[in-house]
Amino acid sequence: MAALSLATTAFKDDGWLAHNVLSKYNVLEYFSRSPFYVPPQRVGEEYVILEEQEPHLYVVQKQRTDPRTGRTAYLAVYYVLDQTVFQAAALGDVLGARAERLLCNLRDAFGACRELYEPSEVERSSSPASARVPPAPEKAEHQRATDRLLANFFNNR
Repeated sequence: MAALSLATTAFKDDGWLAHNVLSKYNVLEYFSRSPFYVPPQRVGEEYVILEEQEPHLYVVQKQRTDPRTGRTAYLAVYYVLDQTVFQAAALGDVLGARAERLLCNLRDAFGACRELYEPSEVERSSSPASARVPPAPEKAEHQRATDRLLANFFNNR
């Protein structure tokens, strides 16, 4: 059975918070009231506080320690930020989103370079090289900026 992703869920228990001050001593009790908490189902499963920056941030990790080998497997990470519990994104999801954004930005950058460095077919066929109109000042500045960026990139490799 696939694990239910609660990546878009947030939990805050105002009733509990009205009678308690959240601290490193009771954050796991508070976390256990959230939909993220699943009681340990195997030997060695537990929730631990991985990081704390009182009173605003607590990082809770679900882990399982193999009793035979002592090796710990990290199952999930959650955080309590200003009394609200969230599930941390999986590393693969974060890297995938960043790679997607990088590819989109590269496509845009190459498109801009193409506009600056590849004259249109109309310009190539209709006007001799000596009769071409110089680029507009704004386009010329973009071209110089692109030249500098490309030069820095290739010189720093």
